[in-house]
Amino acid sequence: MLKKLYQNRLFEEISKKELIELMEKDARIPLLFKHMVKCWGEEWLPSLFNFLSHTVEEIKFLYARSYNAENENIAAILNKIRQLPIPHNKNYQSFSVVNEQVYQQPGYPLLEHSFYLSIAIIRLKLILELADRIQKEKVRFCDLGVGPGVVFSHLLLSYSEWKGVAVDVSGFCLKHTRNLLQFRNIPESRYQLHLCDIQKDTPKSAPFDLVVATEVLEHLENPKVVLSQIKSFLKPNGYCLTSIPLHSPWGPHLVVFNDEKQIRSMYEDVGFSILAFESFSPIMTEEVLTFALLRNPI
Repeated sequence: MLKKLYQNRLFEEISKKELIELMEKDARIPLLFKHMVKCWGEEWLPSLFNFLSHTVEEIKFLYARSYNAENENIAAILNKIRQLPIPHNKNYQSFSVVNEQVYQQPGYPLLEHSFYLSIAIIRLKLILELADRIQKEKVRFCDLGVGPGVVFSHLLLSYSEWKGVAVDVSGFCLKHTRNLLQFRNIPESRYQLHLCDIQKDTPKSAPFDLVVATEVLEHLENPKVVLSQIKSFLKPNGYCLTSIPLHSPWGPHLVVFNDEKQIRSMYEDVGFSILAFESFSPIMTEEVLTFALLRNPI
């Protein structure tokens, strides 16, 4: 599924010189080689170049939109993004504090977009494999905590009949997402953007066929309560696609999950049926990413 996103060339290839600069600047890039082999087998080399080319062009475009800076090379841009004064490595105790100090900072979505690069290949592959199981041609979905919009835009690119609502507590993330959707030439008729705190409000246009919450629940003070709310956003027999990390005590993560059983139990306690559950361990890290497709049996 993910392969077909790149069979239609969305962007012009960057120069090999610029790609080398990117790989030298970001120590995590070599991890992509092993991830690409897992995803594409013998086609991993051209696919890697395509993926990095597209990502570089996106980040350059989004950076230029945010800071009115043209013609900077990717190494310089990444260096500036990593130096943004966002205290994302602090240990936070409440959502209100992390929201003010991290999510409401103008550079936050760019920082998240660049961080996503290191294991985006496997993340997107697993998410799209789970989405394939829904087997509905037309789906109205809601992406809760859309962040930089990477997953949201890939779902819209992958399923031409789907329409989505992107929800986030950060207006900067929604602006970034809109820029990414425009860059990927996704018509405005296929999406809506909604500024909303899902811990307090119901997203516009509910109920949905599918709710997506990828690496969101661990950022909330009470993910179990929010999962219960998600059920109310869904149509009968609607789906929920989630991803939650294990062993990830990163600053904005207000809840740390330590085993798969804990996550499965949370899903079942609020009344979801677990249709599929996958896990993936990124190379050279203790973190494990879990992915699940759930169904609202009501």
